[in-house]
Amino acid sequence: MTDLVSAEWVKLRSVQSTFYAVFAVVMFVAMSGLIAWQTAGRWDAADATQQGEFHSMTPESGLLMFVQLCVAALGVLAVTSEYATGMIRTTLTAVPQRGWMLAAKATLIGAIALAIGQASAFAMFFLSRLIVGDRPIPGYLTQVLDEVPRLLSLGLSVMVVGLVGLGLGVITRSTTGALTAVVALLFVFPTLGQLLPKPWDERFVALTLNALPSQLAGAEGSYFSPGVALAALLGYVVLALGAAWVVLRGNDA
Repeated sequence: MTDLVSAEWVKLRSVQSTFYAVFAVVMFVAMSGLIAWQTAGRWDAADATQQGEFHSMTPESGLLMFVQLCVAALGVLAVTSEYATGMIRTTLTAVPQRGWMLAAKATLIGAIALAIGQASAFAMFFLSRLIVGDRPIPGYLTQVLDEVPRLLSLGLSVMVVGLVGLGLGVITRSTTGALTAVVALLFVFPTLGQLLPKPWDERFVALTLNALPSQLAGAEGSYFSPGVALAALLGYVVLALGAAWVVLRGNDA
């Protein structure tokens, strides 16, 4: 298994889009600092009344979904790039046990996505807090230890989306098709869920990938308990990779 993961790592490094995805993540982390700087500037320019009505979203809450999208692209390209070049035939010849090949890809993408997710969440948090400083801006007042569960949950969600992207890449064999499905999961489904009649709208939205991390961290007003939220996140991975395994077994190459 170690040799398979190492081989997948060599292939992933050889794809130029891998570096583009990582570079995009770095840019979003840097953007979190820009957002914090703009927020601090608006706070300094506001009078006492305006500061009392001040509303802001922390950068890690608003930008992590774009990090998720970048990592999803990484997961998709880990397999669709091989289909595009025909290298998948070589891979399946070298590793005829298709389940092991998928497991190796999932292990590698999961580890990289988890590292990127946790690093991004904590980097955005500390960078924004450093820029805001001691300004009493709502949303920036919580203690670091109180935010750890939320940041860990956000980082974990990046891994989940990366593995979902991998599964969708295997299922569709198409970079465009898989990324379109990921975009629908992250951006379209939460909006469509709000159009459902009550109480199905709340239930549907609470089960979307964007809503589960805060519930996993036990945020106030969560619809589901942390245990249910964790099970739902794992369900996304199991469904995506399980379907990918079924499709992979049934296809010639």
